[in-house]
Order: sequence, then C-alpha cells, then structure tokens
Amino acid sequence: MNDWMHNLPIVWMALLVFGLTALGTTAIYIVVTVLSVGERARSFKAVSPGLLPPLGILFALCVGFTASQVWSDNDRANSVVDR
Repeated sequence: MNDWMHNLPIVWMALLVFGLTALGTTAIYIVVTVLSVGERARSFKAVSPGLLPPLGILFALCVGFTASQVWSDNDRANSVVDR
C-alpha cells in the first residue's frame, strides 16, 4: 500500500510527510478553535503543553523508520544490480 511513497525521492517524501502533517495540524487547530467557546474553552486551556515533546518524538520515530525502510530497499536493489 505504501509502495508509491517508498519509491519517492527523499525530497518529495519529506515534502509529502511535512505537508500532510501541516494539513493535519491545521485541521486540528480549526476544530479546536471552533469548539472552544464558553465552558469548553476552559477545558481546552487545561491541556498541558507538555504533551508536545512526546508527540514530536513519535513523529520523528515514524519518519525515521520509514526512511530506514526506503534506504534498506535501495541498498538491496543496488546490491542485486551489482551482482
């Protein structure tokens, strides 16, 4: 299913990942701002910014493992071609 993404050059893959992340972040921001009126505003403000570093670490791990898969596939393909 993700073969098309694994076949992208690294620059396009990075742009795709960062673009999708930006779209997701924008959608979440819009939903939160629309819903944060009246009584709900206090509960949204109570969410700790301490959640951001673990989310960043998880995102970095996902990107790292995806890039690792692409590089290992590329190394295997190069070794087959060299043989």
